[in-house]
Amino acid sequence: GYNLARLTVSATIAFVLGSVFILKRGQTLYSETDMRARFSVIFLAFIITGIMAILSTVPVMTNIRDMFHRHRASATYDSASIGWALGSAEKLFIVLSSAVFCIIFQTTGSLNDSFYRGMVGFWGFFTFNFAIYSYFGQAFVSLVEPSATAIILSSVFIGLNNFFAGLIVRPQLMVGGFYALPFYICPGHYVYEGMIISLYREDNSEVIADEGSDFWDFLGCTESPCTGSLNQYIDVFFGGVFHDGHIARNGLVLGFILVTTRVLTWVALKYIRFG
Repeated sequence: GYNLARLTVSATIAFVLGSVFILKRGQTLYSETDMRARFSVIFLAFIITGIMAILSTVPVMTNIRDMFHRHRASATYDSASIGWALGSAEKLFIVLSSAVFCIIFQTTGSLNDSFYRGMVGFWGFFTFNFAIYSYFGQAFVSLVEPSATAIILSSVFIGLNNFFAGLIVRPQLMVGGFYALPFYICPGHYVYEGMIISLYREDNSEVIADEGSDFWDFLGCTESPCTGSLNQYIDVFFGGVFHDGHIARNGLVLGFILVTTRVLTWVALKYIRFG
């Protein structure tokens, strides 16, 4: 019942977000406003589902943690057992829920010029995001006793991922500056770049430049309409920071973050005891 409810909510969110573009399916010529809208909805897709994942994990994990500490006191089982169970119990649901979300989202919204193009990569990075949010929720509950504190830590994590993913503040404004460090350590940046590039790197659509925009200047336009490729628009919009060459790196970084989170949960359960 619990997982079915979460799956239903995830599918509903996918349909609602995808339906924003239901009347603009199959386009191969976009305005800059169209593309900004698509970038924003993709951003909302992984942020909203991430928030749902982490906040739904906290109360359940709190009960599991308290039960574990009671059983450990009676030497029933140890941290390795509970750590393994926590990882494996959520794994199938995360993969299934992410697949359902991505299929409904793309079927409804048709965000690029082909349903199949880029879907594996898009789903992969979306799944990484869902897993990381879920497992960070488990880690926070394992590290601190009050559930309210775990929720505060979760809120900080959500806020950092929102701000440093690359949409609210563009990457080119952070790289090489004061905010470069949080930009590079926040998983949201790697997820968002992976999803955007996976979905659009082979898309042959074109974008109509707005007169006087950065894209207009980049193309050297002198009169309207003036168009450029979608990949050129992505390069301009994200300041050349998001590109195809980062896909493998992003996957490795997210994998490392995921493993680190699991280890952190295990260490917290093993060595931290609450009164």
